[in-house]
Amino acid sequence: ITETTHNSGFKPDQKRWFPDKIETVCRYHQELFTSLGVPIELVPYDPQAQPRPSRTAALKALNLKPEQRHILNVGLFTPEKNQGEVFEVARMLPDVQFHFVGNQAGNFAGYWKPLMDDKPQNCTVWGERADVERFYGAMDALVFTSISELAPLVVKEALAWQMPVLMRNLPIYMGEYEGNPLVTFIDSDTTQTAQLLGGIVDRVKTR
Repeated sequence: ITETTHNSGFKPDQKRWFPDKIETVCRYHQELFTSLGVPIELVPYDPQAQPRPSRTAALKALNLKPEQRHILNVGLFTPEKNQGEVFEVARMLPDVQFHFVGNQAGNFAGYWKPLMDDKPQNCTVWGERADVERFYGAMDALVFTSISELAPLVVKEALAWQMPVLMRNLPIYMGEYEGNPLVTFIDSDTTQTAQLLGGIVDRVKTR
């Protein structure tokens, strides 16, 4: 029996049953569960680097205007993913277009429905998509305000597409993204996030 880990809050002393093997997606859990004495294998996700397509063509393929700046957020709408913060940033940058790709599951409606009832006009919610790579190839930056993660695929994929990324430097990442020139770290100051994002979009040049 092989067990995989689900979230960063589960601790070794909470274990009641032990598998034959644990597979984890991040070094944090690999080190955390070593004390259990169960074989552990780290199975990292390392997407291949992707060439940036023509910005104009990629945006037009999504029926978006190349003369505008476009920011991406990817993820299930939940309190931990914290899309509400991105909505607040969008209010501070009315000339920038924000795009949200991700499911709005019914069991989290208490979180996302109030957000949708007061959604800024410059925010488009695309829902769950099977073509997320089209958004990675077209958008100018990724803003990822999540406050609880393990090894988020969206960050790794955005970087593989050579996108600038604004994100929190969560302890669970164990410094993985420190020093990456594409990554800018944010804190809980929404105004600062808006300023940093504004600086990024100001530097964007047509590819």
